[in-house]
Amino acid sequence: MVISQEPDADDKINNGESTYAEKYTEPFKLWYDDMVATGLYSQMALGLNSDQVIDMFANEEVAMIHGGPWTVSTIEQKNPDLAYDLFAIADKDGNCVYPGALNVGMSISTSTEHEEACRTFLEFMQRDENILKWQKVSNNAIIVEGVDYEMGTVFEKVKEDAISGNFYLPQIAWKNSSGIYKEVLTGIQDAITGADTIENIPVRMDEKQAELSQ
Repeated sequence: MVISQEPDADDKINNGESTYAEKYTEPFKLWYDDMVATGLYSQMALGLNSDQVIDMFANEEVAMIHGGPWTVSTIEQKNPDLAYDLFAIADKDGNCVYPGALNVGMSISTSTEHEEACRTFLEFMQRDENILKWQKVSNNAIIVEGVDYEMGTVFEKVKEDAISGNFYLPQIAWKNSSGIYKEVLTGIQDAITGADTIENIPVRMDEKQAELSQ
């Protein structure tokens, strides 16, 4: 919601022109009112790890989860007959920006004693046919010009969004991202349990930003 309306919102927060409280209070409250206040999301979920959540979805114990291509193999292994789909959460105008995170990359360590062998392996992995094999293994959208493929899963419909750049990486864009993200997770848990209000979570993010920027 924030980034679809104002793509440089986080940049403004990072450089001190704005705050999390200014940009994020409204969407946090909308999420809380829609998901928590209505009972769709409860304290029962707080003790679950990601593997348990995927298992519950595959076993038809929960109706909806936040996930990505990495969830597909587990779901289809545990319940190959499950009929499921995906959708993006849109802003009030119907615009969708997909959240994401940087995937693993391959590089050569400066301390290696086998630099030439490493370079040979990287060159091997850069071949089109091997990029396609890696795509099949990872289930991810691979953004390499001239390399075409089918994802073959429910994520096929969002492949073009990934290729065209219609995604956002908040943990990369946020200054002090690891500390801020941890504050978000803790704050959301506090809001769900009633230990804090949802409106105060962006305030806590600003306080954490100030602390980590000292």
